[in-house]
Order: sequence, then C-alpha cells, then structure tokens
Amino acid sequence: MVSNIEMLGMLDELLGDGKDVRLRIKGRSMMPFLRDGLEQVDLSTPNDTKLIPGALVLFRYQGGFILHRVIRRKENKLLIMGDNIYQSREVVT
Repeated sequence: MVSNIEMLGMLDELLGDGKDVRLRIKGRSMMPFLRDGLEQVDLSTPNDTKLIPGALVLFRYQGGFILHRVIRRKENKLLIMGDNIYQSREVVT
C-alpha cells in the first residue's frame, strides 16, 4: 500500500517526465460525473491550449493535489471548481 503523499510524489515525477498516467478518482467533489473509487482519468501534462473551460485539471493547492474543472480563464490564472462544490472555488496559475 502506498500513501497518498508517496503516490502523488510519483505522479508528479511521471508527469514531469512527460509520461501519461491513469488515476482512479478519490473523493466526492466531482460527483455525479466522476464517482469515488469507480471512475478513472487519464492525465497528461497539458499544453496551454488545453486549459479551457470544461477541462479537468490536477493541480497543487494548499499542500495537496486537487482534480477539478476549469470554469474560467483570464490571462495566466484559472478559476477552478468541483462539479459537486458550489461555494468553493480555487484560483490557480
């Protein structure tokens, strides 16, 4: 068994090396479209043109990693939100 911290470190390294990764969803913030433990997503290092509204992104936030959806883009900042979370939004670069 690998801890989340170790797994996310490996994930960061693989994506940093330009490799694609398949990740099983954990958590409820993307329900009903992505269900905890049942769905998988394929991750790759995006080019700038793929960071558009509706795209799923895995990003670092407050010491962890979050998989949410791009809502809006303005210059180099993205407004991100989970499909099942209406009060909370993240702004990331």
